[in-house]
Amino acid sequence: MVQLQQILEDLRLVLNGIAELVLPGGGAADPGKASTDPGQPLRRLLPSNYADGRDAPSGADRPGAREISNAVSASTGEGGNKANASDMFWLWGQFMDHDIDLSKTGDTEFPIPVPAGDGTFTSGGSLDLKRSNATSNDFGAAQQINTISALIDASNVYGSEPAETTALRSGVGGKLRMQADGSLPTGERGFYVAGDERVNENIGLTSMHTLFAREHNRLADQFSAENPSWSDDQIFDAARTRVTAQVQAITVNEFLPILFGGDGIGSYDGYAPWMDAQVSNSFAAAAFRFGHSMVSDSITPIAADGTPDESIALKDAFFNPAQFAETGIDAIFRGFASQEAQAMDTEIVDSLRNFVLEGPNSPRLDLAALNIQRGRDHGLPTLNEARKAFGFPPITSFDDPALREGAGERLASVYDSPDDIDLWVGLLSEQPEGDALVGPSQGVILRDQFQRLRSGDPDWYEAHLPEAVVAEVNDTSLADIIARNTGVSGLSETAMVIA
Repeated sequence: MVQLQQILEDLRLVLNGIAELVLPGGGAADPGKASTDPGQPLRRLLPSNYADGRDAPSGADRPGAREISNAVSASTGEGGNKANASDMFWLWGQFMDHDIDLSKTGDTEFPIPVPAGDGTFTSGGSLDLKRSNATSNDFGAAQQINTISALIDASNVYGSEPAETTALRSGVGGKLRMQADGSLPTGERGFYVAGDERVNENIGLTSMHTLFAREHNRLADQFSAENPSWSDDQIFDAARTRVTAQVQAITVNEFLPILFGGDGIGSYDGYAPWMDAQVSNSFAAAAFRFGHSMVSDSITPIAADGTPDESIALKDAFFNPAQFAETGIDAIFRGFASQEAQAMDTEIVDSLRNFVLEGPNSPRLDLAALNIQRGRDHGLPTLNEARKAFGFPPITSFDDPALREGAGERLASVYDSPDDIDLWVGLLSEQPEGDALVGPSQGVILRDQFQRLRSGDPDWYEAHLPEAVVAEVNDTSLADIIARNTGVSGLSETAMVIA
């Protein structure tokens, strides 16, 4: 009987893995909704690897996430990336991420232990973390929920739900609500309000949200003047459609060619109705978190005459609308476009890895450790499990040439075996291919997702806009939109690469 129960359990796990790969989202939370609607499960590109096959976090037999962070992700202070990308590159990645996925947490604690001898946090203590909200698929495995729409639809500007959109509209001339000085409206405690709740996360992100709200209103004025009989709704919808197209085009025409090299993900082949565009778990919880390694430790605003202002420590740029108002969007954008982003590797600057605000109850954060622990929470496979699933040979030693220079030594100092390497840190450890910033496994996950976001979207701009409008959108760069809506000019052609 025991043997039969084990056989049935093994069969259940196999069927669960198959279901995760073939069912939309691994089993929809609400089958009556599209898989990309808000509140649907993240898709599984790779089968989950929970400790019990259902929902118990993986990695209990691996080193602690903070221990790995200290060994592998501590910053040496060496910067520079091979694509000469500016900080605007990772900023666009963050803005884009907030357009397509958000997994909120519940009440279940999943703390990160602090190892003995830790130089920043109290040894023997822990860093707070709660598990992501999840639903069970038809075979009982937990699938984390994407609370926003999983398409490049500028939901970070307009919101993912109709009620959010309505609250952001002025109701006059098709415009979004803005303050008289061209800044976003504010809500409780003076924080800015936009289509995504993370708008105040840093002053660069606030600048990007402000930029596209201004662009919407600029387009609304243009469409209103050209079509005096149009209603508020008609003007709003036209401006929203154009802004969404711009966000889509900038992503595939400027951002992805830097990330992958060459022409990014290539030319558009048309809408593929069979393709599920929902964000994959391995993308959201691991692969697209590469930008954390490229963030600089400070932001240096630049005045109109080209003079650098006093640098702002990254920790002072977090959730600080007063700093945004004081510095101004123009100086912030000049700084982001002029400062080279850090290299994409396993290292993370101290402001993100050893984040402590002053005060007895200040938040404590290690973003590297959080990424590792979140991957375990989501039941992500290890690096070698992902490599084998993608048809790549597993890494068999810490001096394997598939690893970036220096990464193997760091990994060997904390992991017992290459088979134990967590997915997020492992992806950043892979040797990049050709002109790409990423290695092969990370490239598969990222390319798969962006292909789906484009081909699986019936409202992709190239699928439905007139040819002349598509050409105009393709000719509009991020630098153009910045020049139209701020006092900033003279940026490089993409603004994401240093001139």
